[in-house]
Amino acid sequence: ARQSGRAFALEDVDRRPGRARQPGGGPSGSSPLIRSLRAKQPDLRRVAGAWHERFERDPPAALAEAMSLMLVVADAPSHVEVGREEIQDREPADVVQQLVAALALEASEKGADFTQHWLVSRERGAQRVRESYPALWRELTQTAPHRMLLDGLLQMLRDWTLALSECQFRSLRHVATVAALNIVDGLGSACQALQELCDTADVQIRDAEAQGANDRRSTLVAERDEAARAVSSLSAARDALGVALLSRRAKDVDPEIRRSCFEAMRRWAGVDAATFLEQQWTRYLHFGMGDRDPKVRSAVFAVLHDLLRDDPNVPAQIVAALIEHSKPKILARCHDVDPAVGAAAVRCVSSIAAREMLAESEYDPVIDLVWDSDAQRRVEAAAFISRFVLTEDILDYPTKNGPHSGGLMPTGAGGGAVARRRVT
Repeated sequence: ARQSGRAFALEDVDRRPGRARQPGGGPSGSSPLIRSLRAKQPDLRRVAGAWHERFERDPPAALAEAMSLMLVVADAPSHVEVGREEIQDREPADVVQQLVAALALEASEKGADFTQHWLVSRERGAQRVRESYPALWRELTQTAPHRMLLDGLLQMLRDWTLALSECQFRSLRHVATVAALNIVDGLGSACQALQELCDTADVQIRDAEAQGANDRRSTLVAERDEAARAVSSLSAARDALGVALLSRRAKDVDPEIRRSCFEAMRRWAGVDAATFLEQQWTRYLHFGMGDRDPKVRSAVFAVLHDLLRDDPNVPAQIVAALIEHSKPKILARCHDVDPAVGAAAVRCVSSIAAREMLAESEYDPVIDLVWDSDAQRRVEAAAFISRFVLTEDILDYPTKNGPHSGGLMPTGAGGGAVARRRVT
């Protein structure tokens, strides 16, 4: 790739806290993407559509605008001017290396504050960024025409977000990771929409055959086949980007980045559980259960709980394989030092018991938690006992979500329930 001789321009700006933000905590800047993050109720679909039009006219300039968005949200210590000249015909890794060098030099000479304002601030502007920034990246991907994605847009977004997610500065690394994770979200939604298009086309093709409309049938078959090829290509791209992110950032030194990875994985599994039960994904859950940060562990067990639910669209043997490999760690985490993690693990054990994959001897450690000092674990243990130890479930659950809706009440049916399993 051609190396540009132009260096990044670092402007000498006010170093006071919030210098890159407007009153109220909103990010400063005049580009349409940045302005959308300041809006109270932004029309992100319209913003994404306008950006797609700019990308068609001038891809390097549109990409530079997206990079500038990440730098502004990350509160880069110096105001970095990123233009099309800095990124055109250059490798992303080279540009990021030059950017990091410029920021490091500036920080060593004048000092810098790398606080992730967009994550920790309670100002309204920062709250809007937390809501709109991830959603914007989803919209940029899921609303793009699939031909645009496959003709270069997706590859560019992948290369630049992955390169920035390797940045040594934690704030830049985090915003780039969040962007890439939500690109995967958008790809999943795009694949789902295209698959629905294929299903609808199948119905219309059968109708055309019944009516003898051969020309219409040929047109529908061509459209369906094109959509099916797009689903295959976009699914492969989604999986490649998702695995690349998890392999790098699920072990990041920053617990917020690790937690973001598993929270995103939960969203992905909600769209396509069968895919994310495969070993290339679940291996990250295995070591995530042992993460040193309790919030990360809780996020991991939230993913596991969703994957272990009874879903008729998911082959039972795939779930059984996950249970076989993860059950010992799940049982051990029922007694986690953090009560919220322990309660989340008990919920997973309940899902395993519902599938009748819990041995008799494995009930006792969970039953013992009904006398735990923490209320969260006691509630989950009581629900477990009522559902799987007693002959009848003696508890009512306040909402339709069942045993894990956040509260328990006796049924008041009268009489005493007896144990159907050994209780020690």
